[in-house]
Amino acid sequence: ADTKTETECSNLIISSDKAFKESKYNTAFEDYYKLFGKCYSISNQKIPYSKAMLNLAWMLENGKGTFTSPVKALEVYGSVLDEPETYDEYMLTTAVLTKAIPLLFRLESNGNITEEDFNEALEETIEFMWGLYIGNENVPDFDKKIIRELWEKHNLWLFENYEF
Repeated sequence: ADTKTETECSNLIISSDKAFKESKYNTAFEDYYKLFGKCYSISNQKIPYSKAMLNLAWMLENGKGTFTSPVKALEVYGSVLDEPETYDEYMLTTAVLTKAIPLLFRLESNGNITEEDFNEALEETIEFMWGLYIGNENVPDFDKKIIRELWEKHNLWLFENYEF
């Protein structure tokens, strides 16, 4: 990415986060949406960008500054999931999973997604969680604890042959 685009993306991250913290959700939504479309591939902005997308997903899920769209929120949560490498990235990935999994189950129970889409998303999520957290000595203990609680709360072992 060129320097101008990186600067624009940095400015969008700053302005959208400021608006979000001040509960100016309409402004935050506009900036986050621009950020989502324009700055997806800016690698040096991974953590701030991902945090911004987490906020955008929350706004879509709760109808703050925009229409309520839990399905779109789930899509945005999914766009944030990536193979974490640093402690901060593990914390962020864990935060995303704690939001996305309960939302996925709510969408399914409310009939907002098809059974096929639910099963596909759940299978991908379980495989992601399993590959990332189980047997990986780089995962912080706190994150493993949270994921284990999430796994047990939603009885994820009933969906696949995985077990902690």
